[in-house]
Amino acid sequence: AKANVELQKSAELAAARQGLLFEKFDRQAEKLRQIRDEERNSITDRKKANDELLIEINKAEVAMLSQAKMQLAIANENLKKDKNNVEFQVAQIEALKELAGVEAQIEGIRSEQKANDLALSREQLEVTNSKLESESNLSRAREKFAAEQILVEQLRLEKLIEINEAEKIIEEER
Repeated sequence: AKANVELQKSAELAAARQGLLFEKFDRQAEKLRQIRDEERNSITDRKKANDELLIEINKAEVAMLSQAKMQLAIANENLKKDKNNVEFQVAQIEALKELAGVEAQIEGIRSEQKANDLALSREQLEVTNSKLESESNLSRAREKFAAEQILVEQLRLEKLIEINEAEKIIEEER
């Protein structure tokens, strides 16, 4: 009876610790999400926060699964002593449910992190493409300006035709 009481206390402590672990993780994860989701931060800083979030998710998963598995082990030990005890059967089912809940919760958080990683990569690609397009437009504008500065009309027209042809090729490639 004394051993059963001790096992029960251990199970209750494991459940309490698991809740505390998640709350601590959730607060740290929220801080990282705030950095990641703040659009005034650089994409590099936002990606770094999202990558750190994945590290925190993995740490939380290990700690929370450890606690859930401890609860299950305690429930299994109780059930070994008395397989017909409905209270022990319920405790085992609750422990299994808690373990599955932790796995589902972590997987949901991980999915959100992955979706944001993809969104940040797309945003970075858009910025890069926009920059390249701006540089290309500026380069063509400079060439046109230089061509328009040519004093001899024939040379100026030939240069403008050449630039327009090059511009067509660039636009077709894009």
